[in-house]
Amino acid sequence: MGLLTVGDIQSPQRIQTLVAGITPDEISQYNDKPFTLDSGGRGNDYRVLARLLPSSVGSVICAISLDGVERAMNQLRFLFLAVGFLVLIVLGLIARKIIDISLRPLKSVEETAEAFAKGDFSARLDEARTDTEVGRLTSALNQMLARIEEAFAVKVASEDKLRRFVADASHELRTPLTAIRGFSELHRQGAIKGEEKTSELIRRIEDESLRMSSLVEDLLLLARLDQSPEMLMEPVDLGRLINEVVESARAARNTHEISIELESEELFLLGDSLRIHQVIANLLANAQIHTPDGSKIIVSASQDDLATYISVSDNGPGISVESQERIFERFYRADLSRVRSGAEGTGLGIDTTWKFREMIEFRDQMADKYQIKLMTHTNQDGVRDGVTPFSTTASEYTRVMKTVALRQALDSYGFDAAIGGSRRDEEKSRAKERLFSVRESGHRWDPRAQRPELWRTYNPRIRPDQSMRVFPISDWTELDIWSYIQLH
Repeated sequence: MGLLTVGDIQSPQRIQTLVAGITPDEISQYNDKPFTLDSGGRGNDYRVLARLLPSSVGSVICAISLDGVERAMNQLRFLFLAVGFLVLIVLGLIARKIIDISLRPLKSVEETAEAFAKGDFSARLDEARTDTEVGRLTSALNQMLARIEEAFAVKVASEDKLRRFVADASHELRTPLTAIRGFSELHRQGAIKGEEKTSELIRRIEDESLRMSSLVEDLLLLARLDQSPEMLMEPVDLGRLINEVVESARAARNTHEISIELESEELFLLGDSLRIHQVIANLLANAQIHTPDGSKIIVSASQDDLATYISVSDNGPGISVESQERIFERFYRADLSRVRSGAEGTGLGIDTTWKFREMIEFRDQMADKYQIKLMTHTNQDGVRDGVTPFSTTASEYTRVMKTVALRQALDSYGFDAAIGGSRRDEEKSRAKERLFSVRESGHRWDPRAQRPELWRTYNPRIRPDQSMRVFPISDWTELDIWSYIQLH
């Protein structure tokens, strides 16, 4: 066996020892194929090439130390680790900068929230791009802050009115109580003598008691209205209701000539009979209070395709211009002084019709705000055939005067969308649902084309023969629907 070494030969003896460990079988196995000779931890490894000589004379083995290669590999490993570590640091810094830039609006959110919590309800966030999560969050928070500010302003105004109301109520209740106590003291002390003076004293005590009773009744009525703000929509015979209100007014104060003028003996509408009764009764009471005895009061009612009109007219002094814009505010009094005039009444400024008026006027206000023309339609065929809630079944009236009328209106005006309100009774409470959908040709409704996420959420089960698909949007208000129409 011969030995040929290449490179730095520092320990020929150790090399000979390693090479001597190579058996002829290994040489035959690796003949002309390089392999690594492991030193077993006693030094450097070697890369070896061995070949058998012809005629079994021996073999030739060439070996090269891997010390330089291993040093180069170690240096490369260290370099790769160092560069990788530096790259991670740089990427981390870049990511942190990007995150800081992206979340910078959240710092503004924190500052705005702190300012809002300290009472600055006008604080708002700087608008950001709405195609990012932070931008959408900013927009939603600004809307929330605006609504909170509006709600707080309403709350403050309501509290101010309530304080004024409590002060007025206390004053108005104290006045008859003081009078009753004074009259009672006079009678107890014997200051009133004679049957005629005693009768007059008792009459005045009775008058003050009636006045105080009227105050208490108004307070109870206000409490009942707060407990049941929803209107109960039901068929109302308006002619009969007006006659009942007028008879009650005549019985309470038979001091005026009250006449009734009805366009037709059969005036029907869907509404809350109690609220309508309250409206007419309040207007009649005001007319009786603020006009001279013997004056004429006219209660009239008429209908057209748009609405039902009820009027209570008199020849009283009217309402000042500065008070006309505020007469429907709750607790508002046209006369701000607490000094009572010769007119009767509680003087509390309790508007028992404000909820009714507010619900009826909402659509007109929204139409004016968004410059939208409101058009109505009545199924004249149903009117000609005498279809009313009283002459037919409720389902037939709904089919003819609502469903068919809606289809006629859609064909007549060419509407692309329709909105409406629906209520369902749940035990003792009424939950209002909002209806919104899009119409296709043939009166088919396809809400999926308008709001697919709402369709997936609210789509109810329907029968195969149903063509009108209606679904509730419980968390939408009517204002949301108007805003959505304006946007799209």
